[in-house]
Amino acid sequence: MDDIMDKLFLDKTFVVTGQFAKISREDITKFIEDKGGKVATAISSKTDYLIAGHTLEDGRDVKTSMKYQKATKIGVKILTEDGFEELVKRLSGYSTFTFGNRELVLEHIKQLDPTFNKKESPDVKKEIKEDATGKDIRTEMWTDIYKPNNIHDLVGN
Repeated sequence: MDDIMDKLFLDKTFVVTGQFAKISREDITKFIEDKGGKVATAISSKTDYLIAGHTLEDGRDVKTSMKYQKATKIGVKILTEDGFEELVKRLSGYSTFTFGNRELVLEHIKQLDPTFNKKESPDVKKEIKEDATGKDIRTEMWTDIYKPNNIHDLVGN
């Protein structure tokens, strides 16, 4: 069954947009590419799927994005995060597949590619984001990163 997973998205083109609750866009992109798929930055007639998060980076509803609107206009299949999980389940036969535990997914990716965390694009400098305690917050879910820490974080919002 691992052969099926390795070629799961062979000859399929995806576009990923928005923010996700269970996994980052970068991790979704890596997962698709590891499974033989291509990730494009714009919707075209060659696009098979748009994977749309719950909101855009600026907080707007993902349905207001140009990618979403163009995908709707030309008939590209639009998947939510859960819909993408269902697609993986259906194509792979793994009925229990989930991105629910991001740490397990990252560990799986690292097993497939031990250099995953060490890869840096030569023309893109990644800023390591740390919270007040110095912890790298790129591995935390957005709900944990932005959760209120005290009553003052809630008042007025």
